[in-house]
Amino acid sequence: MSTCAGTMDIQASGGAWLEVSQGRYIPAAEETVLGTVVETHAENYAVDIGAPLRASLGVLAFEGASKHNRPKLTVGSLVHARILSSSDAKEPILACVDDAGHAGGLGVLAGGRGLHPSTSQLNVSTSCGIRWIHQCPQ
Repeated sequence: MSTCAGTMDIQASGGAWLEVSQGRYIPAAEETVLGTVVETHAENYAVDIGAPLRASLGVLAFEGASKHNRPKLTVGSLVHARILSSSDAKEPILACVDDAGHAGGLGVLAGGRGLHPSTSQLNVSTSCGIRWIHQCPQ
């Protein structure tokens, strides 16, 4: 997952923190991202993945999708997708399938909600060997 916004430091005692670096997220091909649908169109969805440009997710870029069997996403829907292509001048292209055409954990996320904290609000915690990034208390 492309969640790194800096350097993660882990102490021997189990404590961890994220050294935040200056800059913005630049998507790269083959990364997986979480995004929020911000616009719906007949042939694609505009998805906010935290990059300078909105990403494009085609309505047929899902496992089993066809002209008559399309996912019906609405503004605010959360998706887990793979970046197919990206460049500085063009919007990233997303897909919710792997190279073999299978979802493999990608697709529409049901339940929950997406948070968009700034990189200065992130902290890394460890519990039972599992690391996650959460929003720091203010």
